[in-house]
Amino acid sequence: MKTSYLILSWLTACQKEQNCESPNSLTSEVKTENLHLIAKTLACAMKQSYPLRKLIHNEVHKKFDFQPDVLYLAIKDKSIGKNTVNEYLKQFSRHLASEKNLEAAIHSLHYLQFSVPVHLDKWNPQNPIPVCVLPAGWAKWIKKFLIYDYKQF
Repeated sequence: MKTSYLILSWLTACQKEQNCESPNSLTSEVKTENLHLIAKTLACAMKQSYPLRKLIHNEVHKKFDFQPDVLYLAIKDKSIGKNTVNEYLKQFSRHLASEKNLEAAIHSLHYLQFSVPVHLDKWNPQNPIPVCVLPAGWAKWIKKFLIYDYKQF
């Protein structure tokens, strides 16, 4: 069976005249830790919310950069039920890691991106998919990914 994965990563793309530094110039390890907090939160939220899965599914299909990606900034204020995506994710992050601040984690990643690079056509948003992290400072060929499966929550 072919499985789709939602991959979280961060981009540093910017114009020549822009400052390309992350807001607080954190190390790759801290950025990766922040990506993991967001991934856990997203996996848990996607397990519970068909509207969230449907929104991400629809936005990724738009391929704003000709790839099956969506920037978090593009969807964070969109409605899913009575909440925005941002508000909905904050609810889950408090349960998973109350000592960590989801807003700070997201802000530390210049451009947070969600991708479904393989088998997007096979993903039925009626069903959750696992979430994994492309670590900050990743090498071209990564041999292992830590995957947050919705079944864990």
